[in-house]
Amino acid sequence: MRVTDRERLGEQYSDDARLALRQETHRRYSERPDNTPEWVLGLLAPAPGDLVLDAGAGNGAYHPALRSRGVRIVAVEREMGMIRSVSEPMAGYVAGDVTTLPLSSDATDHSMANHMLYHVPDIPAALMELARVTRPGGRVALTTNGDRRESPLQRLHERAALELGIDADVPITTDRFGDHNLRQVRRVFPDAAKREQVNALVFRTAEPVLAYYGSGPVDSVREPAADTRRELVGRMDELVRQRIAADREFRIPKRLVCYLATSP
Repeated sequence: MRVTDRERLGEQYSDDARLALRQETHRRYSERPDNTPEWVLGLLAPAPGDLVLDAGAGNGAYHPALRSRGVRIVAVEREMGMIRSVSEPMAGYVAGDVTTLPLSSDATDHSMANHMLYHVPDIPAALMELARVTRPGGRVALTTNGDRRESPLQRLHERAALELGIDADVPITTDRFGDHNLRQVRRVFPDAAKREQVNALVFRTAEPVLAYYGSGPVDSVREPAADTRRELVGRMDELVRQRIAADREFRIPKRLVCYLATSP
């Protein structure tokens, strides 16, 4: 599956069930407390009363932390399923695409795009739009993950696919926008710097690993389908249980990457 495939993304984000499962997994199973919104907003440092753009806002995971700072929020989200999943929006949601933001130039004090740029077909256009709508001197935070090719979960997935004869030679999210994109970001934001936070997911039973895997990573194959998912989850069940039996846990190191910049 291409990580920019519009049809597959519409399926993945038809509601926030899969996203919420992944978010809950990070909250429950992180080795150290998972404080992603607080960490990113500590870098962005908005002042009370500032207007912050949350581009690709999803189900609004950052909005409670923004509200606690007395910040105003404009949330732009392309997937209507995500917008509908927010039962009590804490922000003004606007349907739109990050490559053609429905905002005037210099409209926001600060902007952020969290874990979404890897799904955008035209990343340079998205970066230009974020610069356009953010006032000069405003800060921009672009959050993603470290190289997921390094992940034990990805490696087991590729092993399972190979054993089953399933083609998993496809791009994954961090191939497109991960910890190697600083030069690309600096073409639009010359002073951009990369910040990182290191943590890990630690599982002592297989069930939460398989639920997390089934919520998204399982579809990193050439032709995702129900039968393919079922085969992969079945083989991954065996492999994960073997790993936990041998090591008493299944540990997945994770790196959170934030490109922090000033709007020119």
